[in-house]
Amino acid sequence: MLWLILALAVFSVAIFIVSDTKGWLLRAYFLKALASFGFIGVLVLVLYEKLFHVGSFFYLGDEFLDYLPFAFLFLLALVSGLIGDLVLQLRPFRPQADKDQIIFSGVVAFSAGHIFYYSALVGLGGFSFYPFIGAIILTGLVFFFSRFMKLEWGKSFWPCVWYSFIIFLMTCQAVVIGIRFGFGWFEIFVLAGASLFALSDLILSQVYFRKEPKAIMSVLNLSTYYSAQILLALSLLFLL
Repeated sequence: MLWLILALAVFSVAIFIVSDTKGWLLRAYFLKALASFGFIGVLVLVLYEKLFHVGSFFYLGDEFLDYLPFAFLFLLALVSGLIGDLVLQLRPFRPQADKDQIIFSGVVAFSAGHIFYYSALVGLGGFSFYPFIGAIILTGLVFFFSRFMKLEWGKSFWPCVWYSFIIFLMTCQAVVIGIRFGFGWFEIFVLAGASLFALSDLILSQVYFRKEPKAIMSVLNLSTYYSAQILLALSLLFLL
């Protein structure tokens, strides 16, 4: 069942990207909601495999109960992503004057998601100051080089600085866990998901804050974003 839901999630992402590229606004909005529910469905089936599917290779039953709080934080992160997705998809339906407000609302939703992810990873791997240092350095580099890419941040500058820090904090925490415990499948999936998430948002900045962005940028952004969320949802399959 998990692999069927995973296949359906990937398929829904694909048809959403096609609809979005074609400019079918209402259809794309519905399909984006479906695609985002897809990564939540993957996590739900992962928990079923871990807790209830006795015949599964990944079944742990009661041994997995101690990890449910972290799984719940992952679920909250994915739900935050769903909310952020639906908020940002409102842009084509609203006047240009609402752009900054929509982006700010999306930043709030996705920031909450990354805080949930980060909290779960700290609970699993322990607190470290190194991710904060790494996040500050990477955020500084991004906004330094953005000057040469001619990105026009407008009123979204400081919200985007905050958001960049939060996503790099989560990504660096994933690196710390891998170094501390070794790069098993769980750590690899988490790091891959976190890295793709950061990459998707770097690409998104080209879509939102650059004049006349290339169409391929939107496709790359959506592909990397949904891959990130699905990998993060699947990572719990390999926990323990």
